[in-house]
Amino acid sequence: MELNDKLMKQIADVKYLVRDNAYKYSTIIRFLFAQYEKLNYYFIKRIFTESSRNMSFFWIVW
Repeated sequence: MELNDKLMKQIADVKYLVRDNAYKYSTIIRFLFAQYEKLNYYFIKRIFTESSRNMSFFWIVW
């Protein structure tokens, strides 16, 4: 894929992300991603637990 002028043109709506406040936004994004990871892990664990309780094989182990 060739990079043309349209692809390299700056997007005015996100200029604030690469300017003076970039460190603030990267900190916020990092925090939100960490919270997402925790939440995602919680839901996967919960779904596995609930679905395994519905299987008769796992009732022997529980």
